[in-house]
Amino acid sequence: MKKMKILMLEDNQLDAELIKEELAEHKFDFTSKLVETEKDFRTAIQDFRPGLILSDYKLPEFTGFEALEIAKKLVPDIPFIIVTGSLSEEMAVDSIKKGAWDYVLKENLTRLTPAIENALKLKVEKDKSRQAEKQIKQSAQMWQDTFNSITDIIAVISNKHEFLEINQTGCEALGMNYEDIIGKKCYQLVHKTESPLKVCPCNLVFDSKKMEVSEHTEGGRHYLLTAWPIFDDNGEVTSFSHSIKDITERKKAEEQIKKDLKIKSALLQELYHRTKNNMQLIASMLKLQSRSIENKSQAGISSIDFLHDSFDAIINRIKAMSLVHQKLYKADDLSRINLKEYIQDLVNLLMMSYHIREETISLKLELEDVFVLIDTAIPLGLVLNELISNSFKHAFPDNAKGELSIRLFKDEDDAINIHLSDNGIGIPKDIELENVNTIGLHKVFNLIKHQLNGKIRYDTDRGLKWHFRFIDNLHKERV
Repeated sequence: MKKMKILMLEDNQLDAELIKEELAEHKFDFTSKLVETEKDFRTAIQDFRPGLILSDYKLPEFTGFEALEIAKKLVPDIPFIIVTGSLSEEMAVDSIKKGAWDYVLKENLTRLTPAIENALKLKVEKDKSRQAEKQIKQSAQMWQDTFNSITDIIAVISNKHEFLEINQTGCEALGMNYEDIIGKKCYQLVHKTESPLKVCPCNLVFDSKKMEVSEHTEGGRHYLLTAWPIFDDNGEVTSFSHSIKDITERKKAEEQIKKDLKIKSALLQELYHRTKNNMQLIASMLKLQSRSIENKSQAGISSIDFLHDSFDAIINRIKAMSLVHQKLYKADDLSRINLKEYIQDLVNLLMMSYHIREETISLKLELEDVFVLIDTAIPLGLVLNELISNSFKHAFPDNAKGELSIRLFKDEDDAINIHLSDNGIGIPKDIELENVNTIGLHKVFNLIKHQLNGKIRYDTDRGLKWHFRFIDNLHKERV
């Protein structure tokens, strides 16, 4: 603890030393300053900053009462104790009335230590009380500021329909000052009637003893009325809080939203059906072209197989894109697609396309619920279609059994990660897939790096493993 600073107003050096000895004997850790004039007293209060003042009652040019008045003005929170040689009972009482914290006779200095201790305890209590009062005032002001900042009309009304409290918004709505509203009948000021309305929330709350909510239309405006009962200790409703919210704009917005949703629903259905029809048309045309080539081509088997594979790949890409639109149409959020569901459906679609049975190639899907924008889903769907198709076509020759594994998750940076791997025959280690001259793989690297602004890597150990990572922040929601 810091040493206590004691300012001593005393003209007798010997008495001052006796006081110091008394305090030292009781092991007070203090430092002191001795003054005897008003000028020095004022200066010491300013510069020495005492935590306790001990003052003689009578000095040659100065009195303890005069010093007390100065201390009350300059340092009202510092304990002030009169220590004097003689003081009548009447003067002692008078000193306490004037603001002294205590008094001690010099002939009985043994009382000094208890007097100081009591004064310091009292100071702590006063400080706490003052701080509590300050906090109460601050809380009250904060409540009042908050109450007045609310844009809804809020009032507290008694069981006699009299205003007990009202916020600034309510005053402005009535066009009156706060003082002119409090105590007045609410129905007289609001409805200009001599009795409450039948639909008045006051009456409803007093009857039901619970919150009441209703809507009211007046002058072309819509209002939401809410009332909460306020109970006394006996459970009786003595008053209620009443709020009035202008919901005219909300009502207009709700009607507009309903109209917009109908239009948007119709547009989306039209968009979905047109997209689906176009995709099916393209797929059908390519199928027909494939059959035509098969029937008319005089080329060898390998050429026909090549053309078949090419057209099958194109068809699957179209289906992958169509699946995005299908998911979008069925989703609650018209701008985002659940990637987990999309991957599941895409895998099933490709398994049917390549006539893959689960007993031949098993699936291991570890997919979190991750949502992406449609502008991300389409290129990502093409990438997944290409890699999954490659695994089905090349990883397991001669109907060899194996496993296709896909893991989808978000990392701590909110980046989307996809691990796609198979335990098939793999590829020679000296082949760099990024440099392989095939349309499919070229598209995979291009879409991940440039369209999704992501990173992609692969591993040829024990089959083929792909890992790509990107953040879905390149596009904005359209709906």
